Amino acid sequence: MPNLDSHAILLTELLREKRRGRRWGIFFKLAVLAIIFIVIGWSLAREVIQTATPHVAMVRVDGVLSAGGDVNAREVVQGLRDAFDSASATGVLLRINSPGGSPSEAGAVFDEIRRLRALHPQKPLYAVITESGTSAAYYVAAAADRIYANRASVVGSIGVIIEGFGFTGAMEKLGVERRLVMSGQSKNFLDPFSPLRARDVQNARALVDDIHQQFVNAVRRGRAGKLKEEEKLFTGLVWSGERALELGLVDGLADPWLVVGKHFETDAMLDYTPEREWDWLTGAAAAGAALFKRGVGWQ
Repeated sequence: MPNLDSHAILLTELLREKRRGRRWGIFFKLAVLAIIFIVIGWSLAREVIQTATPHVAMVRVDGVLSAGGDVNAREVVQGLRDAFDSASATGVLLRINSPGGSPSEAGAVFDEIRRLRALHPQKPLYAVITESGTSAAYYVAAAADRIYANRASVVGSIGVIIEGFGFTGAMEKLGVERRLVMSGQSKNFLDPFSPLRARDVQNARALVDDIHQQFVNAVRRGRAGKLKEEEKLFTGLVWSGERALELGLVDGLADPWLVVGKHFETDAMLDYTPEREWDWLTGAAAAGAALFKRGVGWQ
């Protein structure tokens, strides 16, 4: 005969396991909700601080500038607009640590800074280069009222480059045949699988020269009366912050905190760089959904 006591014990254990699973389920649901409410609460609290307390509005350019990248003109511009629109922000600090990137992205930020400064002439914008402010990043910095850097910062690289590779020799060795149908004799401009043509080099040179001149004009406009005009200034070379000061590329040697303490009435700083808060919420929701679906071992 079957042992009734053993069946009863097994049934009891199953019920306990189900109760335990439900408790864990409730715990994880509450944890995910808590994360969501914390993120929302911080966002609301930051907005209250922005509208109530005098501060310096900081916007970061941290990384390579590229459309759709982690650092892009759309988000930097949004941060700058919020900073200039804030009644409690006494000034704007553009904190830069970037090797450069897209000249079109840099140009968009440069133009927006100039527009915002014209709309808010009483609100200064200072750029501070920490480790690196070169190429497109320096393009952005040139729009600031003043530029500061560390003595060991890397500054400059006022130039434009097009890079690529050619694989025609490798294709011949491998016996690979290139098949290409196109309209327009320059449609395969700088195609890595086609031989490099003299007219392609000429066209590429004209393109980079045009963009380079835009860069140079922006720097001269932003740094009018400050640059020490030397032939090598716009050749793409980089300098230390100390040498950049001698060349007029920066106005002084200082870190962000020293600049704020020296030039603003308050030493309070608030970061206006868009944080992609809704990405946090989406991630939390996705994590929670995965936990609920998987059940983490409970029924």
